[in-house]
Amino acid sequence: MRIQALLREQGFLADIEGRGDRAIPRILAEQPSLVVLDLMLPGADGLAVCRKVRAGYSGPILLLTAPHGGGDGVLGLE
Repeated sequence: MRIQALLREQGFLADIEGRGDRAIPRILAEQPSLVVLDLMLPGADGLAVCRKVRAGYSGPILLLTAPHGGGDGVLGLE
């Protein structure tokens, strides 16, 4: 929620969907300017959401996670 507050302070419209499985249809329907995903989402993790929306969403996707291993960055780039 801190990222949402920071974006709003800068004048952006920012909304949160707390579950990955619910984010997928919203991203595809709403086509936001930017999607920010946490890798540790319930319902569907950030990588799964990214994979499922990529064909129908051409905007940028930013994947965030707490540092715990070097492999997450490689998976996100794929």
